Amino acid sequence: MRCLPQLKDCAGEARARTSTWGKLGSVQFEVEAYCNEAGEWVATAVEHDVSAKGASEKEALARLMEALAVHFKQKSAR
Repeated sequence: MRCLPQLKDCAGEARARTSTWGKLGSVQFEVEAYCNEAGEWVATAVEHDVSAKGASEKEALARLMEALAVHFKQKSAR
């Protein structure tokens, strides 16, 4: 995980935008996670334009994995 420029303070702690690679089955994707102004964590699969929010970074990433699974199922059904 590499850190990008410092963003807003989230839950009393300084947080940075992070970027990492994830893998779901045989599909690899880049993920960005950050804390928004409302104090929610947002995780986005950059190439697939799929995002999810959570109370923590870990929760946002877990929800993103679920959203990506649905996204890929819908995409393959077309």
